Amino acid sequence: MAETGTTVHVATLEMDAGPILAQQAVPIRAGDTAESLHERIKEVERTLYPATIRRFVDGLAATPADARGSGPEVEQ
Repeated sequence: MAETGTTVHVATLEMDAGPILAQQAVPIRAGDTAESLHERIKEVERTLYPATIRRFVDGLAATPADARGSGPEVEQ
């Protein structure tokens, strides 16, 4: 069966170049339109993104602050 999917990754200056944090496949069904497939992908993203962010933040909380470093620079 053909499939597509969605990926959650760390944002970098280059598009889709950051480390992958999570991925989930979405099957392409007979009769799918671009719109119906896009809607199913968004349904997966609505659960995958929050769950991945939660795991990421929990991982940061479990790491001693001195091992995390100062984090990325943020432009104000």
